[in-house]
Amino acid sequence: MLKKLQWFIPCLLALLSAGVLGQSPGDLVISEFMANPQAVLDDNGEYLELYNNTGNPIDINGFTLRDDDSDSHVIDNGGSLLVPAFGFIVLGIDGNSSTNGGYTADYTYGNGSFFLANGGDEIVLETPGGTEICRLNYTNGDPFGAGVSAELSNVTLHSGGVTQESDYVAATSPYGLGDLGSPGTPGNTQGTGGGDPPPAISNIMRDAWIPEPGTALTVTADITDDSDVAAAELRWSIDGGTMQAVAMTGPVGDTWTGVIPGGEYSDGQMLEYWIWAEDDAPQSVESEHHQVYVGDTPIANLHINDPNGVPLYRNAYARVTGVATVGNGTFSVDNLDVYLQDNSGGVNLFQFGADSLVTITVGNSYTVVGKLDHYNGKTEIIPDDPETDITDNGASTLPSPFNLSIAGLLADPETYEGRLVVIEQVTNTNGGDSWPADSLSPNFGANVEISDDGGTSLLILRIDSETDIDGSPEPSWPVNVQGVFSQFDNSSPYNSGYQLLPRSLEDIDVTVGIEPLSGGVANGFKLHPNYPNPFNPATTLRFEVPANSGTVTLAIYNALGQKLKTLVQERLASGAYEVQWRGDGDNGQSAPSGIYFAVLKANGQELQRAKMVLLK
Repeated sequence: MLKKLQWFIPCLLALLSAGVLGQSPGDLVISEFMANPQAVLDDNGEYLELYNNTGNPIDINGFTLRDDDSDSHVIDNGGSLLVPAFGFIVLGIDGNSSTNGGYTADYTYGNGSFFLANGGDEIVLETPGGTEICRLNYTNGDPFGAGVSAELSNVTLHSGGVTQESDYVAATSPYGLGDLGSPGTPGNTQGTGGGDPPPAISNIMRDAWIPEPGTALTVTADITDDSDVAAAELRWSIDGGTMQAVAMTGPVGDTWTGVIPGGEYSDGQMLEYWIWAEDDAPQSVESEHHQVYVGDTPIANLHINDPNGVPLYRNAYARVTGVATVGNGTFSVDNLDVYLQDNSGGVNLFQFGADSLVTITVGNSYTVVGKLDHYNGKTEIIPDDPETDITDNGASTLPSPFNLSIAGLLADPETYEGRLVVIEQVTNTNGGDSWPADSLSPNFGANVEISDDGGTSLLILRIDSETDIDGSPEPSWPVNVQGVFSQFDNSSPYNSGYQLLPRSLEDIDVTVGIEPLSGGVANGFKLHPNYPNPFNPATTLRFEVPANSGTVTLAIYNALGQKLKTLVQERLASGAYEVQWRGDGDNGQSAPSGIYFAVLKANGQELQRAKMVLLK
């Protein structure tokens, strides 16, 4: 029995200190809310702020955010979501600070299940067991005018967590794009909820924006208390592993210093660090956690998502290097909206209003330092200053597109998001927008629904108005299409809305599988015998074309002279090429055993043919 008690008591104390046992009404209050932003739409700019009246962090993961009608959202952070002791947390409808008006959301509940009405509404937070922790009933969600949040004038003004509309005052501090509010900070709110507060931790700084393997990282913080700071620790973990800590030295003034040894981390690892401090009461507190990728990070690491499809380390900074597959002006003439790809993955490089600040050339390699974010499911890296945070490394090798079926793409979408892909023999299902035969208005697009298997697997072919595709004739389906695989899903979980983004007309009806061979310039047309022959299931055709040969076509015909498959149909530079035929037709169906002919043409005139035997 004694052994059981020796185990139970420390565990109970740990649970109590972590705030994971039962919560009581009033432990949290609704300290601020913005129902009617002015700088952005409500669907982007709404937020609410909670304040923790206790001396321990409170984990609200699994709690329900609701009103008294049908709005309801279960908080699913993929792990703990802590409201700091005597501290704030911001829950927002849009977690992208580039589109939500400029606030930082600690958690995004999304535009789909919970909203703040501009008229009368309720804000209720309850535990998984159904206990209401805090509540606000309001009759006017816009009491001080558009773009002005309502701040609780004092966090002690509640009864069991229930606050009154009359106790909220107009915010006076501007944030982001100019709306007034103090999301995540006290603002007009006064008081600490009573009792002796723990130390206050602020101004956490590191001496390297991107830590380098083998180099120690120095972290400083200002720590103050109403009495005395007795101890402080710099704590960290690598890739979510075991917490480690070193004692911080100081203070010098209010500043304490800690050092993480350089041997603790490697390229591409996630370093998460925070500060712990204790006063002479003793009362302790932990700061917010800071996350940064170490050294050179593979792009695939940015695509590690939580169960809701949000990057697990969103808002962390990273340094990545990749080859540009999309250049300036392709998808936007105002914003920097391009794509980079390395051997592990692809990512959208984005910054509002920055298209003219830096030149991104397709085929060049770039190194970028930026913040990891996402927009409607699409993973982004956002540089603070494109002119200084993007380095042009010069010409490189443009990656070849991944040749996949729609079903294959959708089976593992995060692996291919942001990368060049090609899909063969797609058709327009007519289940989406019509083909944009007329030019689209600027900043618009058309969502053409395509399939490569008769309608079982579906994907959106997104035609952007900034490309040269809109205003062109609809292709003669089926065709091969290529582009960047991306996503647009405006509600959590972000597991749908995948799209293929062609960059220009050259991405529509592309030739797949043709490979140029070394060997210089060809003097004339030549179609070599296929090998192997007979064959099953595939055979390779080699051919040569001279300069100025016009449109070259290589197609497969059956013994009746009926065309089964177009392998090549494009203008080619002088040289030798190889292409594979897999024994199928343009409709994707396998051809039966028999005799077939490969016919080489230039500008519609037959030049040579090769006899082939498909033997199954």
